[in-house]
Amino acid sequence: MRSPPLLISAFDVVYLTYAGNPAPAHVIHWVDDRPNRVLIVQYDTNNTNKATMDALGVPFQHKSDVKPYLLHPEAPAGIVDGPFGVVSSSLQFRCYDTTHGEITLEDARANNITPILVGGTTGGVVLGVDLDRHIVYSGDIDLYYSDKGGNATQGTEWLNTSTLVDTSSNAEKLIFNLWAWIAEVALSE
Repeated sequence: MRSPPLLISAFDVVYLTYAGNPAPAHVIHWVDDRPNRVLIVQYDTNNTNKATMDALGVPFQHKSDVKPYLLHPEAPAGIVDGPFGVVSSSLQFRCYDTTHGEITLEDARANNITPILVGGTTGGVVLGVDLDRHIVYSGDIDLYYSDKGGNATQGTEWLNTSTLVDTSSNAEKLIFNLWAWIAEVALSE
């Protein structure tokens, strides 16, 4: 197997968003090469990082659903009860649009993915983490910003990073706790 390109080797956290389509073998070799690396892979439409998801052996489906994402009861304790606070089990999280990717619970469990958020109607994993391999699976969950306009529905929370020091909402606590876990892993060499 060829080594990953030199640039990716310089990082301990890589976030595969919609931009680009890296060679899956390089990405998988990179994350497995050192125990403190964290891979964040976003999946949404049928072709968003599909090659990487296929190489990881994790199938997903493209969904369109306006229902909010719900906190799964098996969500990791360090992420729902982390340094930025305790996330309420009644959290209803919404992203900025209605399309997203979901991994079935059966496929998630078969791939050692612990569910964090699941789709409101079908219950597939829209945010999950493989705690052993340090891979975060994001089915179009905004881990950095989400607009408060557009498709907001009553009783749901949006991530709003306009006040980065305010962790009053459950959505902010969840995402900030997740980033704290990512930072802890990346700095734990």
